[in-house]
Amino acid sequence: MLRKSISTIGLIIFITTLFLYNWLYEAEYTVHSTPDYAKADIYRMVQHRDVPVSQLKYLARQTGVRPDTVKKLLAENKGLRLLELQAAYFAPVKIVSEPSSPLTVSEFLVDENGNYTKGTRLVDIQNGDILITKNSRFLGWRNGHVGLVVDAENELVLEALMLGTNTKLCSLNKWETLPSFHVLRLKEAANSNKLENICFSWLVAEYALDNLVDIPYSLTAGMNPREITITKTHCAHLIWYAYKQFGIDLDSDGGIIVTPTDIQNSPYLEVVQSYGY
Repeated sequence: MLRKSISTIGLIIFITTLFLYNWLYEAEYTVHSTPDYAKADIYRMVQHRDVPVSQLKYLARQTGVRPDTVKKLLAENKGLRLLELQAAYFAPVKIVSEPSSPLTVSEFLVDENGNYTKGTRLVDIQNGDILITKNSRFLGWRNGHVGLVVDAENELVLEALMLGTNTKLCSLNKWETLPSFHVLRLKEAANSNKLENICFSWLVAEYALDNLVDIPYSLTAGMNPREITITKTHCAHLIWYAYKQFGIDLDSDGGIIVTPTDIQNSPYLEVVQSYGY
């Protein structure tokens, strides 16, 4: 009986160790990704202000920004910006992991001297845009983090950062030092047209700026269905709550708690810029 119990305990320890190893390996492996296709010579393409749709799609694939953003940059004679985005999109990176709380770790890009550095540039950011990164870990689990752009002109993002803090306005520049991010925006299909969508997103941002600053952080926020007014929040719940006030439910799986992954997978959103994913 004793020998059987020891064998069972040993098996449990082995399985647990294997699970944790794979968990941590996956977290490390997915910290930053570069395209699995070759970097192309796009210099001649970006010298023109107007290019065919097929080339817009090609340039989007080479730079990480969607075709209409490529078109806008070309129309503004900012072809060199596209070259910079492409270089960053394919470049290898150096990453440092730093504790952000006793249980969480955040990851940032550093240069050869170990100083924080920007990996790429955020372009065409608008009020109501949602920033999401996978560079946040809880006990080794890559849980991710999200923020809401509430003042694009002044580069302000509303975020719920960690336990023991309240929601606050943070700098947009910080996101450019992360090894990965997506910029998500409301799809036109979620409303009527592009102009109405921009106005709608501005309303969401204005509401969040006026009503959702200085809210206490809580991992259990949103679990009480009878809670009408917001008294506590976390990063994904904050974004969900802001859009929910205007009839858009960004919780893609409708679970008991909304997560960054739920926001990422929302059918109402689309990626307008990608880096390191």
